[in-house]
Amino acid sequence: MSQRRSRSLQQRFLEEVARIVVEEGLNDYQRAKRKARRHLGLGADHPLPSHEDVEAAVLAHQRLFRDEAQRASLARQRRTAVAAMEMLADFQPRLVGPVLSGAAADHEAVTLHLFADTPETVEWFLRDRAIPFDLEERRLQWGKRGVERFPALCFVAGETPVELVVLPLGALRQPPSSPGEARPLARAGLARVRALLAADGD
Repeated sequence: MSQRRSRSLQQRFLEEVARIVVEEGLNDYQRAKRKARRHLGLGADHPLPSHEDVEAAVLAHQRLFRDEAQRASLARQRRTAVAAMEMLADFQPRLVGPVLSGAAADHEAVTLHLFADTPETVEWFLRDRAIPFDLEERRLQWGKRGVERFPALCFVAGETPVELVVLPLGALRQPPSSPGEARPLARAGLARVRALLAADGD
């Protein structure tokens, strides 16, 4: 395959991944990559694009096809993130994922990493405020340490799902790896999320 054709195919691949993420609401980038590979009839050995490249393609797709609606949805999600982070300030919350990057789909969950001695501390906090939640589990990659499982407390604020992934205090200084990447996961504190929301024009 020529270099030009290879670049063209990889661009089609990225565009299909972005379409699946945005239009089908499949927020798991790894699954979206594999689904796009099947849609395009590519072999299982065809290399998958990086998480970073997919995120850029999702943002481009949203700008092209859903600009105004996506901006309104993202502003709502970031307002929810700010409110949740203010409420949970004692747990030093950090926003992660598509709501931070701007690549969030309409019904994307606001994902916050919280830091506590025990997950029960966060559970008691929510129960004291009569906030119902489901207890789930999230898998995070920590470089050479491999994949580790952490509790996630999930609830809905208005129309927006929120998931609180509770990590040990030591994880505040050492973020997990970005999914499918070796680089650290991007995350932001309350001041930065407020700044993002202000930049959204809210």
